[in-house]
Amino acid sequence: MEILYTQAKEAFFHATTHETMLVAKKQFEQLGDYKDSANYLKKCDTWLHFSLGNTVVYGNYKGRPLEWTVMEASGKVRLLLANDNVDYQPFNLERDNTYWATSHLRQWLNHDFINEAFTMAERMSIMISKLKNPASREWNTYCGPDTKDKVFVFSHEEIDQYLPDSADRGLNDWWWTRTMGYILLAAACVYTDGSVYDLGINIHERHIGVRPAIRIMLR
Repeated sequence: MEILYTQAKEAFFHATTHETMLVAKKQFEQLGDYKDSANYLKKCDTWLHFSLGNTVVYGNYKGRPLEWTVMEASGKVRLLLANDNVDYQPFNLERDNTYWATSHLRQWLNHDFINEAFTMAERMSIMISKLKNPASREWNTYCGPDTKDKVFVFSHEEIDQYLPDSADRGLNDWWWTRTMGYILLAAACVYTDGSVYDLGINIHERHIGVRPAIRIMLR
């Protein structure tokens, strides 16, 4: 039993794909209640539940469980995108030149929202993402320095990367990107039909949705 237990743990810690984690799970199932095999089995199930493309629940905001889609799976790291807007916030409170790094939206997501939506244990599993903020492709508008954030909204480039089909982008409401529009008083948004409005909406508009993304480390 001890040899199988050691093999199962090695399989678990070295698993990088759905298939390799299934191997570890089957080994822990064979071990039954040997040592902490049951605990590892739960970890395997969690890892497999957070497979690429799956819908998962993580956090709770204003009394509503938050549903996400797993957009990327790399080892035990998962990129999650909210399935809907979680709230409505202006990109910036004042109509002054700004970009993602200095915006109200960034501050709100990484302070008010994260503290209200997630438990301490959930917050500890949310990773800091290194975000690129390249100039807008259509207007070459400067979009600010690169940032490090726990909660963020997609850039236009990330939308194209993770949601290449516009049919997968559309919601009942518009939602902000962190890419600026034709000037620093406007930010690009996604229409209800999934198209990206590159010209941008006034940054102090209060009726645009917030569709956050996070990266978590599975424990």
